[in-house]
Amino acid sequence: MKLSLLSVLAAGLAIAAPTPPDNAIEDYVISVNKRSDAIEDYAIPVNKRGDAIEDYAIPVNKRGDAIEDYAIPVNKRSDAIEDYAIPVNKRGDAIEDYVISVN
Repeated sequence: MKLSLLSVLAAGLAIAAPTPPDNAIEDYVISVNKRSDAIEDYAIPVNKRGDAIEDYAIPVNKRGDAIEDYAIPVNKRSDAIEDYAIPVNKRGDAIEDYVISVN
């Protein structure tokens, strides 16, 4: 099978395409929105830095009958296996819902 000059050049361009570095820093963010009856919607950025494998963020929302919805980021760092975050909600007759991390 003969390779044409065009196919060789195309393959060379594909190989030479830039790739992201291994130590790239990525900052993701969830937008801040104000919708319908919502008073405030906050956003916490998602970061990948240092030894962190993944840092997740859950937005803070105030919607409907909710008075306050808090969010805590989810982090995977150093010796921690998994840290989960559960939002804190005050809805209906509930007085307080607490968040406990998993380590």
